[in-house]
Amino acid sequence: MQIDIKDLANLCKNIIKNPESNYKKIKAILNTKTESEEEKSLIFVSVFKVFKSIIPLYKIRTLKDKVKQKKDDLEITKNDKNLLKVYSTFINQICSDTSYTSFYVATQILDYFEHFNYLDVIVKKVLKGTLKNNKISEMCLSTIKKKIDNDINGELVFYIVNQMYETPFSPDALALLLNINLLKEFLVNEGKPKKDRFFKTTRSFKKEERKMEKKRRKIEEERRKEETYEEKQDGFVIHRKIIDGLQRLYFLILRDKIKQKFKHTFIGIRKYKKYIRQEFYEGLYILLNDSLNLSNYEEKLYCILTILDIYESYRYDFKNLVHALFNIIYPFNANIGKLKMLLIEQVIEHLFINIKQPIKRVHIILEKLLLFACIRYNPVLSRIIKKLGSFYDVDFLDKFKFNDNLDLNEEFDKKEIDLVEIRPLYCFEIFKKIL
Repeated sequence: MQIDIKDLANLCKNIIKNPESNYKKIKAILNTKTESEEEKSLIFVSVFKVFKSIIPLYKIRTLKDKVKQKKDDLEITKNDKNLLKVYSTFINQICSDTSYTSFYVATQILDYFEHFNYLDVIVKKVLKGTLKNNKISEMCLSTIKKKIDNDINGELVFYIVNQMYETPFSPDALALLLNINLLKEFLVNEGKPKKDRFFKTTRSFKKEERKMEKKRRKIEEERRKEETYEEKQDGFVIHRKIIDGLQRLYFLILRDKIKQKFKHTFIGIRKYKKYIRQEFYEGLYILLNDSLNLSNYEEKLYCILTILDIYESYRYDFKNLVHALFNIIYPFNANIGKLKMLLIEQVIEHLFINIKQPIKRVHIILEKLLLFACIRYNPVLSRIIKKLGSFYDVDFLDKFKFNDNLDLNEEFDKKEIDLVEIRPLYCFEIFKKIL
C-alpha cells in the first residue's frame, strides 16, 4: 500500500482519532518508498507526532500472558501488542537511518517516551549521534545533558551508563556524567529530620486523651521511620547501581586504552574515589600507571592527581610520577598554558609537599622550574619555586658536584632518576633579576 504524501496530514489525523483500527496505516506510511530526503523526513516527523498522541503512559509488557481473566484485558493486550509491533518498525527505521532528521526524531523520542519500550535502542542512537557533525552532536549532547539533569529516580542515568559499555560515543558525553544531580542530592547531608512539634503546643487536660494522643504519636513515629527507611533503601540501591556502572565504564576505558576519553575518566575516578572497593585498588593502580605512559601532557597531570588522591596514604615511592612531571615541565613545551600551570602547581603540592621526596628529586625539579621561569615567566611558577624552596629549606646558591655530560633537558629513563647528580641552581640569579 503506497501512501500519497499530499494525504499524509489527513491520514495522520484519522489515525490519532481512532488508533486501534488504524495501526496498519502507520506501517503503510513507514513503508512508503521515496527517494526524496525531504519526504522521508516528513514521514519520520509525522509518524513521531502520531505516536506522541497515542502512546500510553505505561511500558507495555512483552511477556506473553497465559492467564486471561477478562475479555477487556484480552482486547487491551491485543491493542498493546499491535501498537508495540508498529512502534518497533518505526524505531528500527529511525535507528538504521543516518540523516539529521533521524537523529532529531531520536532525541525527541528520548525526550517524550523515556517511560516506553525500546529505550535502550534509542539511547544507543543518541549516543552515536554525539560522534556526528557539530549540528547533530550538539543536539544529541544537549538532550543527554537535559535528561541527566532532570532525572529524579536515576533509572534513565543508569540506562545511559549501561549503553556506553558497547556503544561508541563522544568524550563530551562522558564529561556529562561528572555532573549527575541525583548523586549530588544523595550525597548532601541534610542532617537529622526536624521533629514534629505540632502537638507540643496543644495540651489536653484530660488524662485519657493524653494517653490516647501519646499512643497515636508513637504509632505515627514508627510508621514514619519505616517509610523513611524504605525510601533510603530505594535511593541507595539506584545510587549504588549508577556508581558501580560508572566505575565499570571507567575501568573498561582504561583497560581498552581509549586515549581520547582518558581525561574525563581520570576526573571521574577521582570524583567517585570513595566508592571504589578495596579489592579493586591494586588493579586500578596498574591500569592508571599504564595509562600514564599513553597520555598527553594534560591527561598526564590529571592521571598523576588521580593516583596521588587515591594512593597518597599508601607510602609508595611514586618515582614514575616524578619522571612524568619532569618530562612535562620544559620551557619549550607549547602545550602548557595558564590552566595547565595551575594543574602543575596542584601536582607539585601533592607530590612534593604532601609527600616528602628525596632532596635530589627536589633539586632536579627546581632546576627545570627555574629554567622554565627564566624563559617563560609565570606568577604560578614563582609561587611553586618559593613553596618548594621554603619547604625543603633549599640553599639556591649552594654548590654541588655535577656531571657536565648529563643534559637535564632531555627525557631520561625511570631507572636513572635517582642516579642524576645534582647541579648548582645557576638559573636562580637570573630568576631573581626577573622578579
